[in-house]
Amino acid sequence: MTYPDIIASIGVTLLLIGFFLNLRKILSTDSVAYSILNILGAGLCGISSYMISFYPFVILESVWVVVAMAPLLKKMFHVKHALRSLRQAQWVKGIEPAEMQNAKVVNNCFIKILDVPRGT
Repeated sequence: MTYPDIIASIGVTLLLIGFFLNLRKILSTDSVAYSILNILGAGLCGISSYMISFYPFVILESVWVVVAMAPLLKKMFHVKHALRSLRQAQWVKGIEPAEMQNAKVVNNCFIKILDVPRGT
């Protein structure tokens, strides 16, 4: 096997792992892990395609990486906004119940982003 074959095999394996875990309902399409598997897998496949000068596939995989990054960027924006709200609440003398809700939202965002299972 050549280096492009090895790189492509790893990339395709990552894509298929994400696909399989999604089909088994272990990962949702909104999860960070699913997005990372897609970004890494498509990126490796794109690099491999570039190494063998197969440019239509390079374009396909580049678009795949950009589309897979969109949910991550959206989550990062929501967390940044929630953290900004929490910091503003800290400046208020005495924490009001509304600010406490913001703290709970931030905590829930981090749990969802990191895909940490909650105890029942």
